[in-house]
Amino acid sequence: VDECLESPSLCYGGRCKNTEGSFLCVCAQGFLLDKEGTTCVDVDECQDEQICTRGHCQNTDGSFLYVDECVEEPKPCEAVGQCVNNMGSYSCNCPRGDGGGRCSATLPLVFLDAHLGSVLVALVYLRDCSGTDIDECGLNETLCGPHGYCENRLGSFQCLCDQGYHESLDGQAYVNECELLSSVCGEAQCVNADGSFLCVCPSGQDYNVMIAKCEPIPTVSSVEHKECYYRLNDENLCESVLTSHVTLQECCCTLGAGWGDNCEVYPCPVNGTDQFDQMCPSGRGFIPNGDILYGVATADSYKDADECALFGQEVCKGGFCLDTVGSYECYCKTGQDYDAANLQCTDMDECLDESLCAGGQCMNTVGSYMCFCTQPMVLDPSSNRCVFIPEGA
Repeated sequence: VDECLESPSLCYGGRCKNTEGSFLCVCAQGFLLDKEGTTCVDVDECQDEQICTRGHCQNTDGSFLYVDECVEEPKPCEAVGQCVNNMGSYSCNCPRGDGGGRCSATLPLVFLDAHLGSVLVALVYLRDCSGTDIDECGLNETLCGPHGYCENRLGSFQCLCDQGYHESLDGQAYVNECELLSSVCGEAQCVNADGSFLCVCPSGQDYNVMIAKCEPIPTVSSVEHKECYYRLNDENLCESVLTSHVTLQECCCTLGAGWGDNCEVYPCPVNGTDQFDQMCPSGRGFIPNGDILYGVATADSYKDADECALFGQEVCKGGFCLDTVGSYECYCKTGQDYDAANLQCTDMDECLDESLCAGGQCMNTVGSYMCFCTQPMVLDPSSNRCVFIPEGA
């Protein structure tokens, strides 16, 4: 079941990712899942006291701003020194004895990783007065660790972490959702995984994300069941359904001409062909016994198909169906015959028998017939023929 398609409202503020038996909410950088595990909320990086110790922190949606006077002020050190950002201020360092001219020397860079949510910044950085930005990412390719991407910014840089990771002073680390969100799996067991988590249920159960509970896995038949069609060359194919919810062999090894769903039909192989013999090795009227499809066939692997039980009144309309070995019989009422082509009892036209109503006129009726004689002839009840009454009788 794809919960993401069934419930588009899942994972508000993030992206819903379907998994086997469940789903995951994937949040953008700078956001974390709430306790229910269905909504992405912004991380306030400025709550961490280690952020912006030498400047002013301003939280933004999904990140934060590090206010740096060396960037905000236009050329605070003019062209003769290095601007160094300090706590709430800045200072200018210039080469000793330099009374003017252009300051091009770069002081050693000092980086302090401040990690929270998905943002990594350099708390102390240098910018030369010539206006040339220092690419911290190029100077240190491992700056953001193996699970992060370093993005250079004017006067600083930002680390974008992979989903399921946050930043720590000694490098990037997992986000343990099971500890962070204690009830994320409800009654199921929460297992932390690489960049994610899993809700694990006992054997034979599956996790229902809608109610946050483990439920027994519904029993599903190992053999596919579909509709069985009687005629394939009929323009009313979709109406010639013998029955539904039967297996391919239950259909094609008995009376079926095609098997499928919603008029999308798989034609049954013709009796006497190799394809038919492979599908129905015991011949027409015999079907697999239970689940032998998944084992080795033996003498007891196939059984007589009870067409009367499989197809009900569809194979003996208006009559009584009696199962026989490899086939069935349809018993009709007096005056009716079984039409094997249409699988139904139809009225018998007794008048086709020329021996009836000899000397008179035969008229067929439903389930019987009537004889009409021309005067002075009368019907002889014993012989069903028109005769003259002897004189003096």
